[in-house]
Amino acid sequence: MWPKKNLKMSFAMVIIAVCEAVFLTGCSLLPKEKKVLAPPLIQPKKQEYQVYEVTRGDITRSINSVGSIISTSEADAFVKENGRRIKNVSVKLGSMVKKGDLLIELDSENTESDLTLEKFILQKVELSYEKTMQSGDDYAKKMAEIDLNMEKYKVQQMEQRIAAARITAPISGKVINVTALKEGDAVEAYKALATVADPDSLKIVYNATGNTDTKTGMKVELTYSGKVYEGVVEQIPDSGKYKDHIIISPNTKIDGAKLGDSIDINIIIQSKKDTLIIPKSLIKSFSTVKSVEVLDGDKKYSAVIETGIETTTEVEILSGLKEGQKLILR
Repeated sequence: MWPKKNLKMSFAMVIIAVCEAVFLTGCSLLPKEKKVLAPPLIQPKKQEYQVYEVTRGDITRSINSVGSIISTSEADAFVKENGRRIKNVSVKLGSMVKKGDLLIELDSENTESDLTLEKFILQKVELSYEKTMQSGDDYAKKMAEIDLNMEKYKVQQMEQRIAAARITAPISGKVINVTALKEGDAVEAYKALATVADPDSLKIVYNATGNTDTKTGMKVELTYSGKVYEGVVEQIPDSGKYKDHIIISPNTKIDGAKLGDSIDINIIIQSKKDTLIIPKSLIKSFSTVKSVEVLDGDKKYSAVIETGIETTTEVEILSGLKEGQKLILR
């Protein structure tokens, strides 16, 4: 029999041997550590830019709008006496009339009755005057002459008032304005009751409120029914009917144009041919300094520029760039 002490030691040694075997086996099962490789060297990609090449061309700054065709020869029909009443409006807007044609008639019935009576009185005065001239003294003759002249003046005034009741066309042409007053309405002295315009003397007008760029003498392109005509800024009134409007005179007759028609206008404010031009969007502004990004080979730099004519999309270059240079698009 083994002594108990030796038996315990043998058992402990067996346990230790088993643990060592297990540990060694476990280590052999772990994956081997891989060697870390250095990352491959990558060449940086060359920067590519979209560019615009500076070119020469024509540039025009203009004002586009729509004007109306008017007559240069217009005349108003009016009365010189307040309070007279409308009897009949015999003309319509757009009517063609000749000088002297009846447009509007005012009520003069009472005046006509008074005139009839006054003419009878004038006959009596004339008879008295003739008798006095035959037998009267110098004083009586002088008084008779005064009475006769006074009566003639009354009749003349009444005849003029009756004539003034017939408001006629002051010129031949087209009626472009007619009063809205009706029969029985009172009229105002010197206020236009109708306006006649000569359809053969045409110009163009458009509202230019706030426009300070337009000057007399500037060239204008006029487009009517698809055809282009040339004209010039003739007048910029600061008072009157066309205050704050620009009046344009066509150089030639506009075929088929009628009073009141609309016409497209293009006023040339500034224009230059064969000059350096770049897109307006390429310009950077800081305070009063303007610059663009220039690409020269692989290098880029900022160039300070001086500009001239500007439109909504293009700018004229006066200095700082040359034809053929490439600008970086933003």
